[in-house]
Amino acid sequence: MNMRITVRALAILIAIAALIDPVWTAGAPPLRELIAIDLTAGASDRAAAGLEASAPRSQVIRRRATGGRLPCGPHERCVAIADGSTDVDVPPDVAALSVITMRPSGSPNLTLRSVAVSAGHAAAAGAVTVEVSRAGTIASTDIRIHDGTAIVGSTTHKWMDGETATIDVPWWPIEAGARTLRIEAVAVEGEVTSIDNAIDVGVAVMADQSRVLVFDARPSWNSTFVRRALEDDPRFAVEYRARVAPGLSAGTARGALDAGALEASQLVIVGGPDALTASETALLDRFVTRRGGSLILLPEQRPGGPVTRFFGDTWTEQLTPAPQQIGALRATEILRMDRAQITAVVLGRSRARALGEVEGASIVAMPSGHGRVIISGAMDAWRYRHLDDGAFDRFWRSLAAEASAAGDALRIQFASGIASRGDRVPFTLRYRTIEEHGAVEARVSVRCGDAAPVPVRVWPTGALDEFAGEIAAAKTGQCQIDARAGDRSAIGFVAVAERPARGVEATLAKLERAARDIGGVVVKAGDPSTSLRAGESAIARALDDSTAESSRSVSVYPMRASWWIVPFAGLLSLEWFLRRRHGLR
Repeated sequence: MNMRITVRALAILIAIAALIDPVWTAGAPPLRELIAIDLTAGASDRAAAGLEASAPRSQVIRRRATGGRLPCGPHERCVAIADGSTDVDVPPDVAALSVITMRPSGSPNLTLRSVAVSAGHAAAAGAVTVEVSRAGTIASTDIRIHDGTAIVGSTTHKWMDGETATIDVPWWPIEAGARTLRIEAVAVEGEVTSIDNAIDVGVAVMADQSRVLVFDARPSWNSTFVRRALEDDPRFAVEYRARVAPGLSAGTARGALDAGALEASQLVIVGGPDALTASETALLDRFVTRRGGSLILLPEQRPGGPVTRFFGDTWTEQLTPAPQQIGALRATEILRMDRAQITAVVLGRSRARALGEVEGASIVAMPSGHGRVIISGAMDAWRYRHLDDGAFDRFWRSLAAEASAAGDALRIQFASGIASRGDRVPFTLRYRTIEEHGAVEARVSVRCGDAAPVPVRVWPTGALDEFAGEIAAAKTGQCQIDARAGDRSAIGFVAVAERPARGVEATLAKLERAARDIGGVVVKAGDPSTSLRAGESAIARALDDSTAESSRSVSVYPMRASWWIVPFAGLLSLEWFLRRRHGLR
């Protein structure tokens, strides 16, 4: 009797509860989205699947980057899966970003690690310095330089030993202006991947001559042959003056060592600098430190007198019985810098190990104020200029071209010589003069492609006579900047490509730096079968910790569950069975 009443009461309670439909709230973990962004050439499926398995509390949404911008919102948790084939800009409002880098494994494989190219000239060949590495057995590597569809330079490197090589590749400009060059390592048979075989760079090809002043404080063979090497090069307009006796000099009409000649020159080369007077040394110091010019000193003995302000006291003279290799030059009369300054750039070292001495710097470039001083300690290199297939002339022409470009009185500098279409490209405008002057007004305009020139706003940077600006790279091809400041004018170029290939190393480094700056995790997955899963788990944990959210409130209706019909029907059936057992209807 009691059991029958209990069973009936339970069934009635279930029915009443269903009619009342009670509700209560409960805390539940938030459902969050995890954005997996594919920046690969087609190898991201394994990494994305691993993220889904490693982040069970997240819904993984896959996206593909288009348009050169990382598709990640300010409140989203994003993981970029990248192999360096796709270059994107990371929006500044991204708050949570981690990176899985998919580097190629296996061999054979060639990788262009870096490319350096200096400003070119329409009347002379240029050079591109390429750093390339190999994986596996590769006998030779063909390097090609493309300007559009034209091949403007090429070379073949024979691998002897080592996994990395630095190669100088000559190239010939097609025309003046900004040129987009594609440097390519031709893929070898069976190569693992070709995404790391090409890098695009921009180079400004100029047509104007650089103004060079050669001054001999006393007759000098060294400066004479350097001057002749530059006079035979159409890139330079050379003025010279040689002091042959007290009160007597010879040279060109505009070759005097005075403020006017220095103001017009980008580079000054001095032979026999130990014979410079105190006033001449002070004038050259103003040219370097205030005017921002480049000065090359060609001593023929250990320096003394006023010019030692440029040398310091760390130079010693050394004579060798046979010519020593000093960078690209050879010499037997050598000046060596025993303690190179931390800011000095060593262009050539003298090797005297056979004499039991320590190797020392002999050709050194040192910053001084706004300019730079270059000292060549290969004092009798002119004697051996016939060796090494004209290396003497090539060295001085290349050094003079770079030093002249750095010594412009009005100079436009871009952070990079190439930009993507649609980028905002910052630049710096620097004005220098040897004389004291007041405020300088700068006017700048830009013309991209065949569009009409438009003015560009510039503002002072805080440094003396230096301005900063920004242009919009609206069209592919080139943007030309025309600037005026004081009595000077200058032209600058930047190449514009749709999406330039900046190289796997640079592309991945840029993405990794952006992720680390906002506290993200970077996983370098070398072997996907072993290290990738652990990396995905680390990324999932980091994102969970860095973007933890409070629990959300969830409304629960327990009586709406369909399974309640099972105990309700069971209780009614049991109550009916007990009634029949006791003879009741």
